[in-house]
Amino acid sequence: MSKLKSIFILLVFFINGCSGYESVHKIEKKKFSIVALNLHGDKKISQYLKRNFRKYEKIDGTNRSYKIETNSSIKKNIKSKNRSGVTLNYSLDISVDLIVFEGEKILGKKVFSKSVNYSNLDNKFELNQYEKLITKNQSKKIIEQINQYINSIK
Repeated sequence: MSKLKSIFILLVFFINGCSGYESVHKIEKKKFSIVALNLHGDKKISQYLKRNFRKYEKIDGTNRSYKIETNSSIKKNIKSKNRSGVTLNYSLDISVDLIVFEGEKILGKKVFSKSVNYSNLDNKFELNQYEKLITKNQSKKIIEQINQYINSIK
């Protein structure tokens, strides 16, 4: 019975020790706001960026107000072909150039990019849908990096 009590006490201490848990990637919305947003480049990536930055627009009581400019691009490259010239593998490269302004002063410039290799599919509709999915997932990863970068600017 004392063994059961010991385990119970350790379990209570362990659970109680986790009460101050907070996500490492949590970004406080009130730390900055975005007053102007200029998006250039690929329309789909610009939509993802606009949706992300919408939650930071014109927040009252923030310490800093930023102007954001982006230029995004997607490049699909052929990585390999077989002997008859049929494409076997592709590479999809997504890039976002980011410039952060406070007033007229440039606070930071950075290029965020992701690259994914994937195999060709016989069905072109499925290939197109798969490329859209890859673009969406990689764009989300880039947006997380952008949010962390903007939050780290002092």
